[in-house]
Amino acid sequence: RYEISFDKGAQIDEAADDAEIETVKLSLTDLGTLQSKTLPCKVDLCGIITAVGSSLAFTSKDGKELVKRDITVADDSAMS
Repeated sequence: RYEISFDKGAQIDEAADDAEIETVKLSLTDLGTLQSKTLPCKVDLCGIITAVGSSLAFTSKDGKELVKRDITVADDSAMS
């Protein structure tokens, strides 16, 4: 299993193109290749969210109040 973490204040918005910002260069990894990576690692993924679970509030071992949500991501490698 893999996870993406956003803090409580995370906000995801669509943004207009800005020609002054340099093009981001990605090195995409498919989900099939991801399983052979040594953890922890950072990768660029491109996929489709196929399922979204309910959010769950919990307290971490450090005493922080957190919220998590399970999602399923699929790509053209036939993995999810």
